Amino acid sequence: MYPRDCTAVGSCNNMTENAAIGFTRQVAGESTNSELDRFITESTLLVNTMILDDPSSASTTAVGAATFTRYQLIHALAADILDRVLAVSTAQVNLILDQVSSLSAWMQVAFAAQVVMVVAAVAAFVRVALSRIRVEGRTLTAMLYLIPESVVAKDAPRIAKFIESGGLMVDLSGLVIGGGGGDGKVKS
Repeated sequence: MYPRDCTAVGSCNNMTENAAIGFTRQVAGESTNSELDRFITESTLLVNTMILDDPSSASTTAVGAATFTRYQLIHALAADILDRVLAVSTAQVNLILDQVSSLSAWMQVAFAAQVVMVVAAVAAFVRVALSRIRVEGRTLTAMLYLIPESVVAKDAPRIAKFIESGGLMVDLSGLVIGGGGGDGKVKS
């Protein structure tokens, strides 16, 4: 990750400078990768010093001053690396939340636009379909009233009932649907 400038006054406020252990503002100003490399190197040296070079100092209670200084440096490096990683993590979370918020607003706008388009399409369909059905209904009704009543009552009693009821009642008892030739036509 990018280096930062910790030499300026007021910068890197979370950092505790300790020149005695080698953790200065210049060290904290290095890139995170460089600081991680130094952390690994110092940790390796600490392990080598405590276990490999001097097996008698492998105790957890008695360590030399140089070993303890190295331990303090490792601890300071770890704390600084943790602060940097948390800062990057927080920045990434905030960026993602901003993007989610922005995309959520766009999705709401897109959903509202789709609802408006669906309502408009349904309204247009209903208007066109109903206008055609209305015209056909008026034509059929007009044709029924143009036929003289005496002809309708004598020759087509079912049509007479249809006209009298306003289309609500039709006597279908004499109809046979789909019989005979299998052509599916209505026969009386």
